[in-house]
Amino acid sequence: RIPMKPAIDSDLKPASHSDFIPAAVPI
Repeated sequence: RIPMKPAIDSDLKPASHSDFIPAAVPI
């Protein structure tokens, strides 16, 4: 997993293909 991704997205979104999505797109 990418440690740079917010833990919030990890909760809201499934840890699959959307794992690296929030990391590339800062919210």
